[in-house]
Amino acid sequence: MEHGHVVPELKLASLAKQARTEAGVTQQEAARLLSVAQASISHAENNPERYLTSLRLSMISNFGGGYEAVGPFYVIKRKDDKLADMYF
Repeated sequence: MEHGHVVPELKLASLAKQARTEAGVTQQEAARLLSVAQASISHAENNPERYLTSLRLSMISNFGGGYEAVGPFYVIKRKDDKLADMYF
């Protein structure tokens, strides 16, 4: 699990899966513990383009061995100058 790094929202899917598998929890067990369908766990882990952010954050928080995701963070950059990125 990455510590203290800003990660893109699309990476939350792989981090949620990593947290669950490192905790030794099956998708079915995770679904029961989080009161969702097993298919929701599968979608949260395997379809990063789907908007399942709160489920992914819950998985990281519950199965991440003491890790939590804090956010959201956004990158603000000039539309006309791709080199002049600003991070807040």
